[in-house]
Amino acid sequence: MDDHDPDGRAQLLFFSLAQKVWVMLRSLGWALVGRERFDRLVSAAGLREWKTRHWQSETTLPDGNRVIYRPHDQCFIDEIYSLRIYDQENAILPGQTVVDLGGHIGLFTLYASRKVGSRGRVVVCEPNPHNFALLKRNIGLNDLPHISAHHCAVAERDGEAEFYIPEGGADRDNPATSSLYSTQGRRAVKVPLRTLDGLMREEGIESIDHLKVDVEGAELDVLKGGEHCLKNTRRIVMEVHPPRVDPGALYAYLEERGFQIKELSKDPLIVEGRRAP
Repeated sequence: MDDHDPDGRAQLLFFSLAQKVWVMLRSLGWALVGRERFDRLVSAAGLREWKTRHWQSETTLPDGNRVIYRPHDQCFIDEIYSLRIYDQENAILPGQTVVDLGGHIGLFTLYASRKVGSRGRVVVCEPNPHNFALLKRNIGLNDLPHISAHHCAVAERDGEAEFYIPEGGADRDNPATSSLYSTQGRRAVKVPLRTLDGLMREEGIESIDHLKVDVEGAELDVLKGGEHCLKNTRRIVMEVHPPRVDPGALYAYLEERGFQIKELSKDPLIVEGRRAP
């Protein structure tokens, strides 16, 4: 980002104007050679990859938050703001404490921050350095001082580990598939590891109202590093990623610690654990 343009306004203006030109060229290309052939030509020329890797847009979300996002982030805006996959029952209330593990570019963080208000707190962790940079930028856009952001992966132990992100550094395919697990076509970067218990001690948080987890197969590691926190957590909503984690083992782990399990969706597999009364 240009030091003379810390908010990236010139960059966003460029992409906004370029998007209008792109739409006109795409329509012309579809008309002249057909949609399928035009799209193949665009892919062969590397334009689609470039657009996915670098293109950024800004929009105002339904709750008034502003967000800068990439083309492949639109599906996550839909999941969180239209489908409300992590808050289907409007369970997040003013004054509560929300922890967002696997914060991506901050979409659920922003959503939760508006729900809990200035009397509440939101803590977010995101290990992917490119996602985290955009997450911090989005928090800054909205002047939300009750959000605390950490660049780390949450795991069973403190330390450092290799974290696998798409080749070339930017998330040119599904941005949520970066993980602690080696995958073909990914390169490793070193990221800090923190336990949930350690982070909450650092933040001075004694209890969690809502714990959101989307960590691409490291779900059990997160829970094992948060044994103390789980005793004072009222609700957990997580995306489960088999075969990296066995859903049955995960459910049993939570049930042994007093949570009642409910599957909110099958694809993706979203699970809610509520503290038994």
